[in-house]
Amino acid sequence: SPRVAKFPPCFRCGLVSECCCANNDMLQEQIANWLSFRKAWAEIANSNKEWHLLVEDDLKFTHKAAECWNQLVTRDLLNEHSGVPCVLRCGWQLGVEYCDDDPPELLPDVVRMSNHCSLMNRLMAQELLLGSEEHISATSD
Repeated sequence: SPRVAKFPPCFRCGLVSECCCANNDMLQEQIANWLSFRKAWAEIANSNKEWHLLVEDDLKFTHKAAECWNQLVTRDLLNEHSGVPCVLRCGWQLGVEYCDDDPPELLPDVVRMSNHCSLMNRLMAQELLLGSEEHISATSD
């Protein structure tokens, strides 16, 4: 379909011959997942609630998840980011860079591949829906 990004160029890095991405061609499963997210974003965008937690079904919370959440996601934080599109990605794929002893922190503009877990407001859902029907050029993770 012309609605789905094709290689070349790589949908992840934008490169052609220099691309070193392991998955530079959009898989059917990724497209289906994206369409599921679009459906969730539409429900969030039309909701009367401001904030929503969007979690994939195969996500695993570590033993520190509740502690981190309670320290970082406060009423003040949510109030501060209401009225503008906002998504807070929660966690990332466990790997060598994961350190269980580090204190929880909010890192602005950091994106890590992960099974999806995010807190987003209605305005962010509306923003994500813009143009996502015409062309699929990203994955949900």
